[in-house]
Amino acid sequence: MPEPTPDRAADAAALPDRILETLDGLLHALVLEPTGPDRFRVAAEPGRFPRIFGGQPFAQALLAGAATVEPAKTPQSLHALFVEGGTPEQAVELSVERVRDGRSMSSRRITVTQGERTLLVAIASFHANPDTPELAFPPPAVAAPEATPRLQDWALALTDEW
Repeated sequence: MPEPTPDRAADAAALPDRILETLDGLLHALVLEPTGPDRFRVAAEPGRFPRIFGGQPFAQALLAGAATVEPAKTPQSLHALFVEGGTPEQAVELSVERVRDGRSMSSRRITVTQGERTLLVAIASFHANPDTPELAFPPPAVAAPEATPRLQDWALALTDEW
């Protein structure tokens, strides 16, 4: 097997640091800065891609929505419309509209913008899930499955006029 060239060896040695820098940039892009009631700003992930798209604004929208609900309510669903790509040179603004707050469920509409441009619009729902299913104790008394009459048995037992 041939020896790696000095440039390739240097690239390989620098790879762990580059991976950590990339992860730091991604984590920084997921830190919300409150700018008002139900409004946030977040830096874009620096330099890895020429556009902001896909998972980054999707994750930012989910975080912004979650920041406006009780901690006991966890994400249940997230639906998004990707409107336009953004640029990593400019911060992203997130605006959250409280659509509904119920006892166990909350809904949010999140709009991700950059300047005057809308990048993403999302609807998220959050639900307070119990630790265990709620069951009726004791279970109701019912016949065993094999003791339950079949539809065919009922039909055969009907009188001729039916």
